[in-house]
Amino acid sequence: MGKDIKAFEAEKESANQLFQRNQWRQAQTQYTKLLASKLLERNVLLRAVLHCNRAAASKELGQLRGAVDDCTTALKLNPQYGRAYLRRGRLHMQLDNLTAAVTDFEQALHCEPNPQTEQELKTARQNQRQGSNQQQQQQQQQQRQNRRQHEQYYSYDNPPRPSKREKGPDHYKLLGVEQASSADDIKKAYRTLALKYHPDKCAADTPAQKAEAERKFKEVNEAYAILSDATKRQDYDRQSGVGASCGPSAAYYSSANHYYDMPPGYRGGGGNRQRHRRHF
Repeated sequence: MGKDIKAFEAEKESANQLFQRNQWRQAQTQYTKLLASKLLERNVLLRAVLHCNRAAASKELGQLRGAVDDCTTALKLNPQYGRAYLRRGRLHMQLDNLTAAVTDFEQALHCEPNPQTEQELKTARQNQRQGSNQQQQQQQQQQRQNRRQHEQYYSYDNPPRPSKREKGPDHYKLLGVEQASSADDIKKAYRTLALKYHPDKCAADTPAQKAEAERKFKEVNEAYAILSDATKRQDYDRQSGVGASCGPSAAYYSSANHYYDMPPGYRGGGGNRQRHRRHF
């Protein structure tokens, strides 16, 4: 029995040396062989140490999940094993399981307090907060994107109205007349203002006053050129919305695009319009 124990201790030391020489595959194999020994059936604490050592070798081989499992087995065998908590916490950091890493570092610090573990716990908490903030930002961004998609989808039921055309100068206001004014009233107003702002009348004014009179004279002429022409005036009233209260214009109903907006009796082609017959 004594020889078996000495042989076991020699093999354990050999596995540790293999690990220190960066021969991680051989070290992993040696730890696995030791864990199968019958000498460990009653030695729970030594089994926990070997599982934790094999986890270190697995970590260096990139087998992070297997390493986590070995650390978990070690902690089931020895719940107060600080090194197993510390090693599993580092593995969780590599796997980006920050919450689990914080928990393991807290347990490791509780079992074996030391400045290094305290610093690693602090780093894990900082990363956890940053990750939480990033996750919230991603969720908010996803919610905004979903909301935009929802609005775009349902906008087909309620399409946006076309933006109003930018209003130009109010020609009626420039001439000082009402929209319902007659052609004669508009002509009289124009003559009065044209005479007032005519360049010959402003010869003695300052340069600034002359420039202002020139501008007014030009605006008055432009306004009169539109309002004195019946067709241009009608188009101006319709486009500017001035004449909206007077009902749709003939030009509106003459458009094929608005055919179905016309009253049935005015669509032409017979339609539902009934013929009126004289009865004797």
